[in-house]
Amino acid sequence: MSERNYLEIMHQYCKDVQTGVRIAGKFEKLAVKRFLNDLKRQENDHDFPYSFSEERMNHVCSFIENLHHWKGALARKHFILDPWQVFVVGNIFGWEDEDGIRRFTDAYVEISKKNGKSTLAAAIGLYMLCGDGEAGAEVYAAAANYDQAKIVWQDAKQMVLLNAELRATFGIETTQYEIRSTTGNDNSIFRPIATDKEGSKDGKNVHCAILDEIHAHKDSETYDIMADGVIARREPLVLGITTAGSNKIGVCWRERCKVVDILYGKDNLERYFGIIFTIDKGDDWRNPDVWPKANPSMGVAFDTNYLQGKYKKIKTAAEESRFRQKSLNEWVQGADSWIASSEWEMLADPNVTEDHFKGSVAFGGCDLASKLDLAGFVKWYPKLIDGRVHWYIFAHQYINEHVVNQRRQTDGQKRPDEYLDWVESGHLIETPGNVTDFSKIYKDVIESHLQANMYEIGFDPWNAAQFGQDLISDGLEAIEVPQKVNPLSIGMRWMEELIRDGRLHHDGNPVLQWCVCNIEVKEDNNSNIFPRKPDKARKIDAGVAAIIGATRAMLWDKLDVFELVPGEGDADWDVDDYLNNFVAVRR
Repeated sequence: MSERNYLEIMHQYCKDVQTGVRIAGKFEKLAVKRFLNDLKRQENDHDFPYSFSEERMNHVCSFIENLHHWKGALARKHFILDPWQVFVVGNIFGWEDEDGIRRFTDAYVEISKKNGKSTLAAAIGLYMLCGDGEAGAEVYAAAANYDQAKIVWQDAKQMVLLNAELRATFGIETTQYEIRSTTGNDNSIFRPIATDKEGSKDGKNVHCAILDEIHAHKDSETYDIMADGVIARREPLVLGITTAGSNKIGVCWRERCKVVDILYGKDNLERYFGIIFTIDKGDDWRNPDVWPKANPSMGVAFDTNYLQGKYKKIKTAAEESRFRQKSLNEWVQGADSWIASSEWEMLADPNVTEDHFKGSVAFGGCDLASKLDLAGFVKWYPKLIDGRVHWYIFAHQYINEHVVNQRRQTDGQKRPDEYLDWVESGHLIETPGNVTDFSKIYKDVIESHLQANMYEIGFDPWNAAQFGQDLISDGLEAIEVPQKVNPLSIGMRWMEELIRDGRLHHDGNPVLQWCVCNIEVKEDNNSNIFPRKPDKARKIDAGVAAIIGATRAMLWDKLDVFELVPGEGDADWDVDDYLNNFVAVRR
């Protein structure tokens, strides 16, 4: 394909941002201002050691535009850089110092999803592999986990497979784990890399590190090792490309703050390029007019209807957070949370206790742990309100005294300070020793069953197979509910439905709230979700027990549930006789 005038595209983009033709946020405007100021500095400031090379920009832009998309509506079509992408690529690769060495060694691009950031990163990675003229180049797609790292790398691999000319020119070969260039570059390689797959990444001689979705990195290890690995290279590049996150003490926020200081002129990091596409503080996130600020490819990669569709599906606070973070690139809490704390608190009815449900039917969920995690059970009770079935949940949670009394970290975990308060208030039951006493939990399940008939209780067979069998032996209908996507996703979706309908309630138990609101979810291609623990210290066990119970209760989310109450309609039925004689309890 014929080469476009990339410098003209770049200047037009800057003009559009400055004049308002392109609806841009303040950080995008500041990045444009920095570029234009640097163009003036190269002419007027003799101490400014950098100059812009149109030739270098053209070289990388034309390389990228000779690659092909490999999926979606653009599959097999040439990569056509959007104006914002020309601006980013032109900045990163166009500036050089007095010795002809590339200016920028570090770059940070923060942008909403669906704007082609991973595809652009993959194309840059291929250029650094075989187009940059670096002998024995080592290029890494690095991420928090191996699956994430493979996204950029897989895009690059497919681009190679679609381009016979590229393969022939640079002698490129692909394997399951590597892209290798053998012509003229002394066996350059491009690999995905992540801590969970490879462990230590020390010893790498990095020419280019592409760090995808930095906001998901649990710590700075991967980023810092990659950054330290470029020392021996003449023109290295560490490129962080990410969507906004929520962890403002992590490596992503650290790098973002550097960029913000650079753009505001508070820090003079001349070899660090950064740009952030996001709505501005004070913007109404509900207003589609501001959405282009976070989505510079809107109207090209996707249209407004796509975001409108996602916006219209927002029903919960957590869904709002996810939309604002993923689609508007805002740093907000709870974007990966299943249920936001504010949303859960609204469901509380502290005036209701389990005593109100004595003699009624109940459904249970049990999740056990022996040492560091919480263990216990949750009960679900139906109640008829205005002709509809409402559900009330109550949690019984346990922890061993060793965890409660510990002051130091154990297995990387530090006891939450709230444990002591929760034990004192009775919301968390302490058992003796360094292993949680399952027999205590078992006894309490049976006694609770005598107060309100547990029609079914679900349990995770992992670590609780014997526990479940004992319940069955004592007359309970105990059902195995393994912690797999199905059935847990179905139970979670039902709980979301109850929340939307205003039919889910709880007593304000702080342990249950903590666990539920710690749960993070990631939706798969089939709209399934699964409860995930954000880290070891933030427990989700009571929340999982509630979900397990939900998988049983949801089967009776109908008026027929009240017919399950023992003795209903029987004038001779006596609750005390029932409670005394319903089950033979193992002592």
